[in-house]
Amino acid sequence: TSKTSGTTDNLTGVTYGNGTFVVVGASGTILTTTDGTTWTSKTSGTTDNLTGVTYGNSTFVVVGASGTILTSSDATTWTSRTSGKTSHLYGVTYAYSKFMTVGASGVILHSSDGTTWTQREWGSPEDVFYGVTHGIDKDSKEIFMLVSDEGGILSFCSDFNCSLSSGETS
Repeated sequence: TSKTSGTTDNLTGVTYGNGTFVVVGASGTILTTTDGTTWTSKTSGTTDNLTGVTYGNSTFVVVGASGTILTSSDATTWTSRTSGKTSHLYGVTYAYSKFMTVGASGVILHSSDGTTWTQREWGSPEDVFYGVTHGIDKDSKEIFMLVSDEGGILSFCSDFNCSLSSGETS
């Protein structure tokens, strides 16, 4: 069933957590609903395009253009966090007690709390990572998997001690 969001901005990310759907999009758009029908616009504090959103550890995390990272515990009040990056962030997920976000210029960042972010050195500056998810591989290892431009797929163990794409350890 189609629903009206109340905005004409492009919407690019959606998640569900703590009884609330959160949708993000262009020009800093954040919309929320608890019933899937009535959408409420929230103040994000940015006009940057927002591209991804996830929920974990009682925290919503939103990512977007120019290294934007926002967090909220209630999906109403949003706090800007420092990513240390100026490149666009596209995908974000939560698994194995950590948030992971990916983006342009080979950016891979992780955080245990959504507040303090650490760079991982797996991508090259030419890589653009568009999405990230998590799962269990054939050997029952917890992994993160990233997709990038030009058909690239990168996967590595959740503890960052192995790269499954190359079979090498770091």
